[in-house]
Amino acid sequence: MIEYHLWIPKQKKRKVHQRRARRASEGELVQADASDHDWFEGRGPRCHLHIFIDDASSKIQSGYFALEETTEAYFRASQSYFEEQGRPISLYTDKRGTIKVNHGKKEGETQFKRAMKELGINIIYAHSPEAKGRVERAFGTLQERLVWEMRIRGISSVEKANEYLPEYLQQHNKRYSELPQSSFNAHRKIDPKKPLKYILCKKEQRTVSKNLELQFKNEIYQLRAKEGFEVKLKGARINILKTLEGELAFEYKGLSIDYASYGEVKYQKPKIELKTLLDKWSDGRRQKKKPSKHHPWKQSPKNSLYQNTY
Repeated sequence: MIEYHLWIPKQKKRKVHQRRARRASEGELVQADASDHDWFEGRGPRCHLHIFIDDASSKIQSGYFALEETTEAYFRASQSYFEEQGRPISLYTDKRGTIKVNHGKKEGETQFKRAMKELGINIIYAHSPEAKGRVERAFGTLQERLVWEMRIRGISSVEKANEYLPEYLQQHNKRYSELPQSSFNAHRKIDPKKPLKYILCKKEQRTVSKNLELQFKNEIYQLRAKEGFEVKLKGARINILKTLEGELAFEYKGLSIDYASYGEVKYQKPKIELKTLLDKWSDGRRQKKKPSKHHPWKQSPKNSLYQNTY
């Protein structure tokens, strides 16, 4: 219809994206994103590269390869970054489902947003790719330079790429990063009382039953609390933490709770053994039982208690 001039589309208004000044200090604003690309040029699977780049210096703080853009991949990339540099003030990201809940009327909270909230890191959402141009241009460079370097070294797997990535980023930052306007480093230290592995993890809530049991991932767990603390746990909502290494932890108001899976708990056998269905039924039919000699059916009509008296 457009070709034959039967319908004339409206002209799209071009948005003007003005250049934004860099932040003055390193760690004041960090842009985070993931790029889906054929990083191994057909030698390996297509995967995503997750990076954190500083807005003041264009320094790539950390990166991580994964098959998909997932919360776990962002956690692994941010863990190495936070352990080396500290916590930034703000993160500038897009509105991906791993970072922001985009469905429903009520504003929810993803695992990544919850973790950043616990660390005191503010998340700023970008409304367009041009808004986070710093990280987009960095991906353009990486899709050329990093691909060449991995081709020379024969890297064709995600595991080998993650091993080589820190070495490459060190050379990349020497060439492409800039000095920030201020020498002040805005990164903040991590609280040693709260290890990162218990923050950068999946956290869910469950309700404790009256007998101090709860269910998680099709498994029943028995809580082991100290005397006097058991009453507080009955009916309480506790947090279940699953770390990136697969470790499971139970937490109630900042206190860790000892637990055991249902299969590991030893219960006392009952003194009276209950009869099974096989004692009463065999082959789907009830077992025949002969009536006693005192049964009314065995009594003669003369001695029967049910004979007519009228």
